[in-house]
Amino acid sequence: MYIEIVEHGTVGAGQQVVHKRPRRLNVPISGIFADNPHVSYRLRVQYFGVSGTTLGRILGVVLHLFPYKVQFTRRILPSTSLEIWKTVTQPHFWKEILMTNEAYFTLSGGAWKISAFAAHDIYEPSLHHQKVTTWGDVCPETIVGSFFFIDGETVDGNRYRWMLDHVCPEMREKALDGY
Repeated sequence: MYIEIVEHGTVGAGQQVVHKRPRRLNVPISGIFADNPHVSYRLRVQYFGVSGTTLGRILGVVLHLFPYKVQFTRRILPSTSLEIWKTVTQPHFWKEILMTNEAYFTLSGGAWKISAFAAHDIYEPSLHHQKVTTWGDVCPETIVGSFFFIDGETVDGNRYRWMLDHVCPEMREKALDGY
């Protein structure tokens, strides 16, 4: 048994098969990524005929490129505020709301941390963080929001209805710039 471990690296019979990626594959991948950075990961895997894991390792270890999650954002410009204003001033714009959502943000940014090297060092943040709730909605023509609520208040049905009945007409009356 000792001889098998020394010769083969295992107690089982036979040698271990080590799959090595040919170095010639690194060069075309780096060239293709530089030429067209907008091609999807799946299409690149099919094009090169390698597994997704292999392509990921080439991207990360060799080329130092790391995939990221694509998020759609909308930049608010001065011209955008006119669109929002037109939407809000419609008498029944709240009937056209497609989707609403809220998000919670902690102001401390802390988290429970335990060091793997020194397990006796524990960083314990406070149990009740200061929170800010932000709310927004999506209409067919524009995005309305963000509205901020302090102390982590949840936007339930009553607050939402109150906001539609009181806040939006009040904004119309005050003719707020930029909204």
